[in-house]
Amino acid sequence: MTDASPLALAAALLDALEPLPHTERRGELAVRARRLAAQGALRAVLVELADGDPYERRIAVIAAAVGGDAEWIGACLADEDAVVRGHALRAARTLGVPDSAYEKAFADAPAAVRRHLVRAIVVDRRTALADRLVITARDMYGDIEAARLLPGCSATTVAALLPELRRSTDCWSSLGHHHPGPLLDSAEEELAGLPATARDAWWQDDGHTRGIAAALPALPERVLDLLEQFGPKRLPTALHGPFGRLVAADPARVARLAIRPDVCTHLHRALSGTQLRRLVRALPDALLVELGRSAPDQLAALLCALPPGRRAALHEAVTDGRGEGASGTTVDTGLLAALPRNRVAPVARRLAERARDRGGDAAVLLATSYLPFEEGRGPLLAATRGPVADDRATAWSLLVGSAGRSGDPAVVAAVLEELLRLRNEQDPVRSAALTALAGVKPALFTDAVEPLLDRVAADAVEARDSSPATRSALGRLAVGVLREHAVTGQRDLLNWALHPGPHHRQQRQRRLRPAGPDPAQGSGAHRVRSAAALAGSGCGTLRLRSRPGSRPRRGPSRRRHARPPGAAVAGRELRRALGCPERRDPLAPGPGRPRRAGRAAARPASVGRRAPGGPARRDAPADGPAGGLPRRDTAPGPVPGARRALDGGGRRGGALDARPAACRPGRGGAHGRGREAAAAPAHRRPGPARPHTRAGSRRRTALDQRRGRGDRRGRARRPPAHRPARRRPARPARPRR
Repeated sequence: MTDASPLALAAALLDALEPLPHTERRGELAVRARRLAAQGALRAVLVELADGDPYERRIAVIAAAVGGDAEWIGACLADEDAVVRGHALRAARTLGVPDSAYEKAFADAPAAVRRHLVRAIVVDRRTALADRLVITARDMYGDIEAARLLPGCSATTVAALLPELRRSTDCWSSLGHHHPGPLLDSAEEELAGLPATARDAWWQDDGHTRGIAAALPALPERVLDLLEQFGPKRLPTALHGPFGRLVAADPARVARLAIRPDVCTHLHRALSGTQLRRLVRALPDALLVELGRSAPDQLAALLCALPPGRRAALHEAVTDGRGEGASGTTVDTGLLAALPRNRVAPVARRLAERARDRGGDAAVLLATSYLPFEEGRGPLLAATRGPVADDRATAWSLLVGSAGRSGDPAVVAAVLEELLRLRNEQDPVRSAALTALAGVKPALFTDAVEPLLDRVAADAVEARDSSPATRSALGRLAVGVLREHAVTGQRDLLNWALHPGPHHRQQRQRRLRPAGPDPAQGSGAHRVRSAAALAGSGCGTLRLRSRPGSRPRRGPSRRRHARPPGAAVAGRELRRALGCPERRDPLAPGPGRPRRAGRAAARPASVGRRAPGGPARRDAPADGPAGGLPRRDTAPGPVPGARRALDGGGRRGGALDARPAACRPGRGGAHGRGREAAAAPAHRRPGPARPHTRAGSRRRTALDQRRGRGDRRGRARRPPAHRPARRRPARPARPRR
């Protein structure tokens, strides 16, 4: 027991908390509250704080919660301050505040306070208290106030009062969660008393469906009974989420419910792909056939949910005596894609005949593309020479897709030869064909088609109307080829995937030499696969540009093409797995190389200089082909696909960019002037990029004057040459009139 007065203790507490931040203040308050509780002075300090401002009253309720003063917390349950009331209601759960404190607070509390008290009673599961208060609340405040207490009441009370308070209930989700049985009993009783024409309106009520959805996990069989007896014509949206529990409870009953034409139509829309697979694989064959006949437009989804070995039998059983015409579409491409390969041709012929009878030329061509390639090649090639550009684009897409579905590399090579005609096509036609080509399995490409791919890519990029969609399709194609053939030993394809642009033909002449072990065999195969997967993971947003010498813009637009995490590591691992030599610092001393300063001084002045009227020369060697700086390709900045991943994702410091910072393009080296900056004298070093605005020039001049003619980095700039001032000749004086 302390001798200090409660007022002094309260003042000392407030003075100790005043300079502390929020987190430390809470900790210090807890320490001091426990200390005061141990000394027996906490209640007196709380009384002093209760007479103060709202801040002091909030400090008091927190101190009471920490000190374990349940009586003080019970007195604050109906406090007018929402913060004080919230702290009291949270602390009452753990301090064991008696029910009498809630009843006393509920008696004369306003409506907002009563809502908080009801929520706390329901959450704390004070069932006996809720059973007593529901009668009092109904008599004093009406049915709406009483209905809010139903989730906290006992099952007996809910079963007795819910039919009477059904019209006033709004907390259906909480009621279905706490009392699923009484809620379903009330719903069944109410639906049984309604006529059949009024039941759909009942199911459209959002509160009813929310309550049934909350009760479904606990009693799925009861919900199935309710749907079978009084179900709506269309399943409510609120039941789509938990509908998987009905499939897990009884798949056969769910299938029979889906077959019925009068109840829960379009039930398949409530099933996800996983739920549909679980449903069809648990059904017997007879019920599965009946389910397929009841929804012919969903036959493709049912076939895809089955293992491939059962699809042909189900398709024959469903279409026996009915044909494929039961669905609404003339040519169901989803159905043709779901069927096994040996079953596609007969179905495609029947669909083509049906489309021909209906007079749909586009549908006939679509069905023809699913026939064997040699059988459908003639009509598809004839359609690629049509007069309408949209029809030619569709025909090219169907032709490429037909070759990809054949699974024959020779067929793909033949189609690539036909794609050479795209050089003289419009870009929409070319873009559609290349998009379809990017969807072909990369395993169907071989080294023999590398010249064809090179020609197609060059023609597409060099076209005057080349679009971003076309270049994006080429990038996806290159990344797919790299991922597939990184371990197959197809060197030509791998080189094409690394340099897919038209300006990399000289770069492709330096083939990847098979130094080291064969990447397709031995222990290095897994390294190649993982590195190729990493290299292609972030390369889909690269852009192919056709103008040599162009570079990506600076600023926020360039940040979108930042390298993905691990791109430099992926490029380094891929180069090591493929046996490529490591990049090294071109200015670092080595065997047979002069020192850095001497090498920089011996370099010709033309290296790295900008040619008059042309782009920066970045590929000129220092000492001839055998030595000096490694050749840099003359491509326009980053290249698409894996080349960007190997270069570090378009940023400096990638796996292929081992040059020092002063030699990399960027600030001070974007125009090829940074290679000699590392060893050049101080007054010859290029300064940072200068602003091109008049205001920026004025700021730069003022800053240079303050720093003694130094630039913003403090470097000494080359002093200007002193030239004699040029004076204008004096004009002769005009004679006076």
